[in-house]
Amino acid sequence: MFRKVRNGGSGVWGAVPEPPNPIISDADLRLLIRWIMEMDVTPERSSWTANQASTRAENSPVHNSCTVTVTQGGKAAPSRQFGRVPYYSLKKEPFRIEVTSTECEPSLGVFLNVDDFKYVVERPVVSSTIGFEMSGSRDTSDILLIRSETPRVSEELGGLPSAKDREALNKLCGALGSCPQPIRAFRTYWSFVDAENGEKMSYANIKRLAEGVSIDRIENDIPVVVYTKAGHSSYLYNNSILQNAHVLRTHPIVLRFR
Repeated sequence: MFRKVRNGGSGVWGAVPEPPNPIISDADLRLLIRWIMEMDVTPERSSWTANQASTRAENSPVHNSCTVTVTQGGKAAPSRQFGRVPYYSLKKEPFRIEVTSTECEPSLGVFLNVDDFKYVVERPVVSSTIGFEMSGSRDTSDILLIRSETPRVSEELGGLPSAKDREALNKLCGALGSCPQPIRAFRTYWSFVDAENGEKMSYANIKRLAEGVSIDRIENDIPVVVYTKAGHSSYLYNNSILQNAHVLRTHPIVLRFR
């Protein structure tokens, strides 16, 4: 069913071809198929059953197992762990940052301010609701320094307007193991998109430091955070702070060039 919906085709319901669906993510496509397959065809029950299936899927935070690896020349880069942060030793040559799968929906944030990096390191789960911006493009997908982060925001996840919202937040925090902290994020997903066809990838091939600057010009350690999708904020559908926002896990790393 997944392949049929993803790739399209004809001959099942007639000769007219069903178009493919190349843009929707694997996770969302599976959710839609599950929503349809669990529907009860009895008219008075169909809507209720479909809503139950959707609610169960959305209320289960996903991708808790997304991990990050760094490779160079086809081999794992040497690393040392300091708390949450692995330090990778790299040559001043192209390298790859890779996550477990495309369903992790990875994106990349680069920090030039160490204090801002530490601020995110202390927050294993964040929400990119406030001041969220994408940066970069397919033309710059192989660049490391797209835009520096300025993640701090003043608003906290407090003062929720209703008991229902507070209960939903507690459920979300318990399932994720940490409450999502709203941050102002400038990050790019273009690093994990194929520049030729626009398809999502689980890895980013970094070949340049910046536009017109080769990677051998790197002089200092570069703190980076890889963001992966932790779940969806549908828990807090009445809360303006997290409405329609992604909840993200943070994977801080430091790239140490020699």
